[in-house]
This record gives sequence, C-alpha cells and structure tokens, in this order.
Amino acid sequence: MKILQICKKNPFPPRDGETKAIDILAMGLLSREVDLKVLSFNTTKHYVEKVEYEKAPYPIETVDLDNQLNYTSIISDFLRGSSPNFERFHSVEMEDKIRQLLEQSDFDLIQLEGSYLLSYVDVIRKYSKAPIVVRTHNVEYQIWQRLAEGEHGPKKWIFRAMAERMKNFELDKLSQVDALLPISVLDEKSFKKEGIDKPMLTIPMGVHLNGTKPSRTQDMIEAKSLAFLGSMDWEPNKEGVNWFLREVWPRLRKEEGTAKFYLAGRNMPKQYFSLEKPGLKVPGEVDCPKTYLFDKAAVVIPLLSGSGMRIKAIEAMELAIPLISTSIGVEGIPAKHQEHLLIADSPKDMIEAIRWVWQHPDEAEAMARRAQELIYLHFDMENLTDRMLAFYQEMLRP
Repeated sequence: MKILQICKKNPFPPRDGETKAIDILAMGLLSREVDLKVLSFNTTKHYVEKVEYEKAPYPIETVDLDNQLNYTSIISDFLRGSSPNFERFHSVEMEDKIRQLLEQSDFDLIQLEGSYLLSYVDVIRKYSKAPIVVRTHNVEYQIWQRLAEGEHGPKKWIFRAMAERMKNFELDKLSQVDALLPISVLDEKSFKKEGIDKPMLTIPMGVHLNGTKPSRTQDMIEAKSLAFLGSMDWEPNKEGVNWFLREVWPRLRKEEGTAKFYLAGRNMPKQYFSLEKPGLKVPGEVDCPKTYLFDKAAVVIPLLSGSGMRIKAIEAMELAIPLISTSIGVEGIPAKHQEHLLIADSPKDMIEAIRWVWQHPDEAEAMARRAQELIYLHFDMENLTDRMLAFYQEMLRP
C-alpha cells in the first residue's frame, strides 16, 4: 500500500503531542511495509532544520510556511467571512507541491493529519482518485467554543464567532472526504452528532511497547512534587496552567512549604520564567520528557478547554506516574476515577486529589500501575496499526 501523509507541522523529531502522534503512526505503517511518503509544512512556529528531519526513518518533503499570528490578516479574514484559524494554513506553495507529488506517483490513499489541512481536498481531488482520509487530532471548533466559555466581553463574542466559522468550514469539508480517523470515541460521537456520515475508525494515540514496563520505587520519587508537561503555545494549556497557578498552587504551597511544581513544555512564554511563586520551577523545554517526569510524585493536567486526546496523559500512565486531571484533560481515555487516576474539576477537588497522592504514596503508585496496564491493553500501536490498515484495505476493495 502506498500512502501520502500530509502534516501541518514537521513530525520529526517528535517534540510535542501532535508530532508524537504522527511519528508513532508513521513508524507503525513502516513496520507493516507500507510505502510511506510524508509531506509537511515547516512552519515558523515549529521550524525544524533540514539536517534534523533528514534523520527521520521515513522520507519527508517540506513546504515553508509563516504561520505566526498576524492580527491585521486575522481581522481581514474575519471581516471577509472566512476562518482566520484555517486560513493560516492555506498555501499556494503547498498546493503546487501536492500537485507535483500526485502527478509523479499514484498513491493508494492520502491521509491528512488534522482538519487544518482540509483546504487541500479540492486540489487532491483534481489530481488523484485516491481516497482521502482525515485523522482528526481534535474537533477544532470545540476548542474555541470552550475557550469562549472562559472569556468575557468582546473577547467572548469574538471567540464564539471564530468557533462558528471554524465549525461551518470543518464540518463542510469533512463531509467531502472519504473517511475519518478520530483520535477519541468522544470526537467520533461529536462528528456523527453533527451529521458527518462518512466511515469512521477511532485510532487513539498509541505507544510502542517493548514488553518492559517502566517501574519505580519510592526512594526514586521526589516527595511532594508535581509536574506539568505540554506545549505552551497552545491556548488551552496556557489557560489551564494559569488557572492552576492562580487557584490551586498557592493554597497547596501554603499547606506544604517544601512542595514543588515543575512547569515544562515547548515554546514557554517568557513571563513564566520570571514568575515569583514559591515552589515553582520552570525548566521550559526538556530534552527527554520521560526522564523529566519519572521522578515526580504526580503529573497534573489542569485543562479547562480543548478537544481530542492528551498525549501527556498517555505518557504519564505508561510510566505508571499518578495522574491528576480535569475531566477534559483525559477525554477519550477509558480510565476510571480512583481506579486509574484522579479527576478533579474544581480547585477544591484538585487540592484534595494532590494532597491524597502525597499522603498515600503506596496507594497512589498502585493506582498508577493499574493505569499502566490500561495503556498496554488499549494503546498498543502494533494493534492500532493493524486495525487501521484493515480499515484501509476494506476501503480500497473493488
């Protein structure tokens, strides 16, 4: 099978949730001897030097894109009735590159990594008869709907209008493709509820399991520590971290004078490095997320908005680190409160959950090991790849 995988950011090296999800899936396809070609934007926001992405185990061609926010163009796009969020990823150069690749090779299937690439459906249809499948990493318009809920005044109105524009565009274009690969069951239900009747198969973020489960002992863990890991150029992450630092951390630190909260992630805004909050440590981007997380007493995911599936939740559970999250932070993961993790949607519940993990380390570690078993059962990339390829083969059957 010959597949063209088109991405809105360079998947190699994998440095955040989205690129990890793309890279792991690409590696799964290669392991099944799929002839894979990757075409990606190389954006100013997540630029990768050629010497780095040439090390990828799959061939990558790139198209440079300046996707920095330009408020003049945002206002212009908005007034013209289009969606500025999607317009940022429309490029004539990308259209030309897609045309060239489709004229040079016959692909069996074209896979778009996310709804931001839906504007290229028309050019793909013009030069190829191959089925188009969209792997939806999020329900994009839902993110802005939820962000709007936390705003007030003119900003709330603007976010709502942006969400409505995104919804109209996203649903219209999704109705024109051949199939969807939602990243969570909740996203699949959302699309079906909105009337998208295309074939769908939920393929969550997978993990490559080597049979050796990470484990740790209490003497390896820093007492009364917490960790957050997430791309800090993503609005829901900033919103959640700000809420945690404002509503949760001061009260926890007052109770536990030695407690530490580690805040790490790509593109960390400068203001976080200068925050004067007792116990707050800001390492910024870390070279190895697993090493960074492994000695922490717990991982927190304080998301108040967002969609799709949080890769950082999967990573914490795979490492058997106790996880404390809002409901939104673990959407799409079949984990149960108090059995695999702790769910806390208010400052009071978040504080109580963290306090319980710190005060009951053995029980918390046992809960985390159950979560690890859940990941090994449901998120093995080998099994997910086989399911996806069987779905594709059925689509391609004459």
